Amino acid sequence: MPVQVASPASIWSLPKEKAIKHLLLALNQRLGDDAFAFCVDDPPDPRAIRVFHPHELHLGVRIFTFGQNHGRYGLQLEYPELPDNRPELTNQDGEDLPLERTLEIIAIHLDLTELPDYP
Repeated sequence: MPVQVASPASIWSLPKEKAIKHLLLALNQRLGDDAFAFCVDDPPDPRAIRVFHPHELHLGVRIFTFGQNHGRYGLQLEYPELPDNRPELTNQDGEDLPLERTLEIIAIHLDLTELPDYP
C-alpha cells in the first residue's frame, strides 16, 4: 500500500473526490507540509482516505464523505492495539461534521497541534 507524506502536489494527484482533496489541502495549510501522511489506495473508494501521523502509522483517521450531507465529513478514529484498550473508548466515529471541526479533531487525534493551556 503506497504511503505519501502530505504536500499540495501529492494531494492534488490523488484519485480522490474534490471534497476529500479540499479537506487534505486545508489540513496541510493549517499544519504545514509533511505534517501528516496518507495511504493512496486505503481505502480504494474515491470518497474516503486514511491519514495518519507521519511517524506513527498505527495512529490514524479514516475520513469519508459517503453518507454525509454536502460539505460534511465522517471520521473514524483509529488507535493502536494495546492490551489495556477499552473498545468502547477506542472506537469513536463522527458523522456529518463541518470542515473546521473535522480539521480540529484530526489535528488533535494525531497530536499534530498544541493544545491551549488552561489555568
